[in-house]
Amino acid sequence: GVAFGGLRDLEILQELFGATITVLAFDTGESLRKKILPTYKAGRRKELDEAGVEELRVFYEQIDRLKKNLLPLIGYKNIWEKPGYEADDIVAAAAQRIITPDEAVIISADNDLLQCIRRNIRFYNPSSKKQITLQSFLEQRRINPEQWASVKALAGCKSDNVPGIDGIGEKSATGWFSGALKKGKKFDKINANLDVMARNLPLVKLPYPGLVLPEIQEDEITEAGKQAVWVELGIRSGRVRGVRSEKKVEGGFI
Repeated sequence: GVAFGGLRDLEILQELFGATITVLAFDTGESLRKKILPTYKAGRRKELDEAGVEELRVFYEQIDRLKKNLLPLIGYKNIWEKPGYEADDIVAAAAQRIITPDEAVIISADNDLLQCIRRNIRFYNPSSKKQITLQSFLEQRRINPEQWASVKALAGCKSDNVPGIDGIGEKSATGWFSGALKKGKKFDKINANLDVMARNLPLVKLPYPGLVLPEIQEDEITEAGKQAVWVELGIRSGRVRGVRSEKKVEGGFI
């Protein structure tokens, strides 16, 4: 289930990127952003309410088991969650600590984290299997990653239930910042509604202010720890092996 799938994917990704240090970020279900916008992520709450009670109970039990038992047993040291803050906040705050020549890869399907891309930090979407570097981001969007939060603030974020300027999507918002958006109705509409960007920026900018994290530690992953986990899950360790990457990527891993 959740535990096996999470551990399997984690091992595959570590082998793919040659990761030596891992930061694992979890949500707590609470968010300080709701003080700014009470309806923040209201759609996700509805999805949870519609899910089966037993299914949710089992899901959260397995997540809790991962955090408190299985991951520490394997030897992972940076297993973080902070009440009021989201997993994205934790990843963004951890990314700020990665100083050249160290490198990191952010693994997420949430493009909010594109704002964290730097010369030594790349983004990898495990769903699409697409990697975005600073160079490819600049080539595709013609803006700096730091401006991505402002793009989201203008366009809004449907998945987080953050309303943007009506009729303005990410493409138009990006074009407004890069200078590619021609003067016209959309251009004028953005200029007339910059208050929306100011209102939304605290909701989409990462990390949310005030987050304090412990120091990143070296993992102490052991084969004995892995074997103990597979035995506890009743799974042969060979089943978690993925396709090994022929080319390793130097640096750490977020």
